[in-house]
Amino acid sequence: MAHEKDITISYYDGTLPEFSKEASGEILKVAVIGAETKGKNPKHAKLIELSVVVLEIEKESWDVSSVLEQHNWFQDPEEEDAFSDAFIAATGITQEMVAGKSIDSRAFEDIIDSVDIFIAYNAGYVRPVLQEQFPNLENSIFACVRNQIDWSSKGYESRSLSHLTKDHFWYNDSLRMQDRVGVLVKLLSEKSEGQEVSYLQELCERAEEPLITVEAQAGHREKYLMKKERFRWDPREKTFLRCMGSSTLERVRKSLNSRGFQGKLIERDRKSACERFK
Repeated sequence: MAHEKDITISYYDGTLPEFSKEASGEILKVAVIGAETKGKNPKHAKLIELSVVVLEIEKESWDVSSVLEQHNWFQDPEEEDAFSDAFIAATGITQEMVAGKSIDSRAFEDIIDSVDIFIAYNAGYVRPVLQEQFPNLENSIFACVRNQIDWSSKGYESRSLSHLTKDHFWYNDSLRMQDRVGVLVKLLSEKSEGQEVSYLQELCERAEEPLITVEAQAGHREKYLMKKERFRWDPREKTFLRCMGSSTLERVRKSLNSRGFQGKLIERDRKSACERFK
């Protein structure tokens, strides 16, 4: 019996990697953000912590040249029942830590005005939370680590951040948002095995693509293909649907055709990059 190779998974404490390259040519400014909130509905959730790391990226090489800014702000939700035992256990944040504090609105609005792309693990939740308080995010471009990087095609079974880090042979178990943003920066700077493009480059290139709602007209026997390509069944419209960028749509077409797909893919709707995740 062949012996499996021993794998060492190291601990990462959330400290940002050191970037010290002198940038030249065209520059991209990217803000990697994380938000701790109270509430599941982003339209009504209370923003309690906001962490931001602004990166300078050289577009020719897609290398991160430097960390331009790093902020971590608390905001008092002014609700006596916001800090339950369960919330404190899940976040490590107590009422005493946030009492009387607020986000530096001027500093964050300066970031909004200066960066090209905001990156969040779950942009579909983070963007509407922030936009409730900062409406000038209306024309900003957001990118989503969870949904816009095609993790499954790279061989990763789970899109959860904890699983993805362990799949890259390191982990972080901190509850604090500032450490989790550091985790995102480290993960994005890496590459999938055998790939030449970093996750950061892949995500930034996809961020400016339109978001397309695609209908798959598939037969009953092709359900397994729909599941594999992450289409969901809409019981009201009685069809398979998936939202994706244009590059992903091209890959999905090729993948389905190679498997003998007999149905049709129909574009139902398009949203610009600025309209994503609202």
